[in-house]
Amino acid sequence: MFFLSSVAGLWAFLTLRFSIPSAVCRDRSRLIVGRLSEFNTEGVYTHLRDSHGIWLVCIRATGQRRLMAYRATCTHLGCLTMWSQADNEFHCPCHGSAFDLSGNNLRGPAPRPLDVCTLRILDDDLVEVNTARTFRRGPGRALPPDSYIVL
Repeated sequence: MFFLSSVAGLWAFLTLRFSIPSAVCRDRSRLIVGRLSEFNTEGVYTHLRDSHGIWLVCIRATGQRRLMAYRATCTHLGCLTMWSQADNEFHCPCHGSAFDLSGNNLRGPAPRPLDVCTLRILDDDLVEVNTARTFRRGPGRALPPDSYIVL
């Protein structure tokens, strides 16, 4: 009898727990990656690849330094890319695609550049990346203004 009432109590608790939205539950696709001043050095910041599937990159483009966030998945079949400091390229270990520092596809079966996440600056110069809002790049498509931050 005790076992049956314990199971019923646990079932009731779990039913109530997951039917009521949690006040502390936040949008996991939006993440604060640090202060803007932390990304002054040009190059690839690799610390968010395994935990969130993104690359933070500071590059010089059109005469200005930009902070960008690329999806770390290859545009061929969605494999997780790796950064090669020696080659200065992102590599897909599965099928041999390669992407340059700007995320453009260099070789392999990848049909287009790496996807770009949107970024914005919050109060206190905190940088927020929204991994749910991505921009699919292609030939002749300009980057939207919320896909990079000018440094």
